[in-house]
Amino acid sequence: MADSNAKKLAQLLDGNGDVLLDNLDNISVTPAGVSDQPNTSTGGLTLPAGTTAQRPSSPDTGETRFNSTSGSVEFYDGSTWVATNLIPTVDSVSGNIVTTSATTLTLSLTNATDTISVVFSESGSTIATVSDISVSSGSATVTVPSGVYGQTAGDTIAISINNQDGTPSSNAPNKTVLDLPSGGVRTISGDIVTHAYTSTSNFIVPTGLNVSADTFIQAGGGSGGYHSGGGGGAGGLLWYSDTTVDGKTPNGGKLSFGGATHSVFVGGGAAKAATGGSYPNFTGFRTDAPADGNAGGGGSSGGKDGNTSYIVISGGSTYTAIGGGGGGHSGGGGYDGGCGGGGARNRAAGNGTSGQGQNGGNAQYGNANPYPADGGGGTKTQGGGASGTSGGNGGTGFNFSSIFGSSYGDSGAFGGGGGGNIQYDYNNPGSGGYGGGGGGAGNSTGSASGNGVGQSGSGGGGSRYDTYLSGLSQGGSGMIFIRYDRTTL
Repeated sequence: MADSNAKKLAQLLDGNGDVLLDNLDNISVTPAGVSDQPNTSTGGLTLPAGTTAQRPSSPDTGETRFNSTSGSVEFYDGSTWVATNLIPTVDSVSGNIVTTSATTLTLSLTNATDTISVVFSESGSTIATVSDISVSSGSATVTVPSGVYGQTAGDTIAISINNQDGTPSSNAPNKTVLDLPSGGVRTISGDIVTHAYTSTSNFIVPTGLNVSADTFIQAGGGSGGYHSGGGGGAGGLLWYSDTTVDGKTPNGGKLSFGGATHSVFVGGGAAKAATGGSYPNFTGFRTDAPADGNAGGGGSSGGKDGNTSYIVISGGSTYTAIGGGGGGHSGGGGYDGGCGGGGARNRAAGNGTSGQGQNGGNAQYGNANPYPADGGGGTKTQGGGASGTSGGNGGTGFNFSSIFGSSYGDSGAFGGGGGGNIQYDYNNPGSGGYGGGGGGAGNSTGSASGNGVGQSGSGGGGSRYDTYLSGLSQGGSGMIFIRYDRTTL
């Protein structure tokens, strides 16, 4: 009986013998017993805690718990769970994640604290976290860490944030890792990417990227004239940049290439002048056929024009550098082009194109022995005029080695004009202009004139009447560069 009564009735006594609790089998708590009652504890009340997936399946209105997924205390309002602290939201992410590049992203945020952490995840796993990012007026910027931009192009990266109290954002927008643009010979030096083109190709920018690039366009050089031949003019040079290089003022600001395939055409150097008084099947920048001089085996003819180099931006403009003008000869003057061909005897020089190159030499010494000819124009200076004792030197070009190095052009220089020939003083032909210009023929009967240096857009040297086809010059081929900072993509 005593054991049975002990199970039904128990008394918990304090130190004074007062009953604190009895009838352990029948304990009831009324709302009035716990509601509207003061609580003087200085400790804390532990709430039930669990993930979002662990929420009660049939919650009561007002039911309260700590959500360990969102990091927030939440209550059920009768239809949905409501968080009691601010849940940040990533409204948008501008900028791009580019493989190998520490680009900058800008985040537009709602309910963010003054300082946040940015979390980068792939396939549900965190791959990098950048802490202590400041937020101003709902915006924050973050540099993409190497663990993220080192991922493979095409991977999908989720971007979320944590508030200063650890509360994670309610969403995580995705960004796809993009590759760098392709085309030409691509080199990377630090953050600077350069695409060098020596032949016609494309500049391919992945969708989503926009490239603001320094752009260099050098056309092909003209060839020298035949028979008291003037030097060929260099191809025209266009430079789009915010920087003046070796005195070359930009033709405009950097060019903008959106996500598309853009066409890049590199002009070849001019072919040799014709011999025997013939100039068949000519097509090129100029529309007039050069006037031949003496017919027959010796003959004379003007140099040919170099070919244009140009870029066609998809959905935008075309930027064209004009080929160099051919050199003059005993029967006609130099030809217009990016840079003008040199004059010959009493024949005028060709004109250069404004903003691209200079005129050919125009001494017009006279139709008398020793029959000197003038130098072709360069991209930087005008071709030199002949004198009674020497042919004219080619005009000089610009040195871009500080930007593109010395592997291309004439050790990094571009656009030298060809030197003029002097018909009867073999020792004093005109020199090729700095930047790859070929020298005029001289030194001995039948000696060859110099070709323009390949990839420099330079002019070829003028030729003697007795050099024939084997000794005639060719113009140097053109060149195109596209250069940008990969962190700005």
